[in-house]
Amino acid sequence: MPWWATAPRWPAPGGCTTPPTGSTRPGRSRALRRAEGLAARARQELSSAGLRPLPLRYPQTDTLTAQERKAAEMTARGQAAAVVAKALHLTEQGVRQLLSSVYRKVGTDAAGLAEALETFPRPRR
Repeated sequence: MPWWATAPRWPAPGGCTTPPTGSTRPGRSRALRRAEGLAARARQELSSAGLRPLPLRYPQTDTLTAQERKAAEMTARGQAAAVVAKALHLTEQGVRQLLSSVYRKVGTDAAGLAEALETFPRPRR
């Protein structure tokens, strides 16, 4: 039987509106704790099935390198990959790989890159 079939349901059948209790961490909403628990259980199930779950990424700790930020800013301004490659002394394929890393870290694609860069933390010096 899959793990989600045995997971407790809330609200419980019969109309109980009191959420289940559990350990509480200060400053964490109950929904976030439940989501984190569900994610941990899903990762455990993936591991037990022989799959490697992707590492979790957080914008607070996963900042862009200086070269990634420069490439992202140039791309967000509309410059072509060839121009970015020449400015950064890379090949066009290298720029595409760099931007792929940027999109993954920032959590967007080329269309939302400019807006996402405004809120993404700058690298520490």
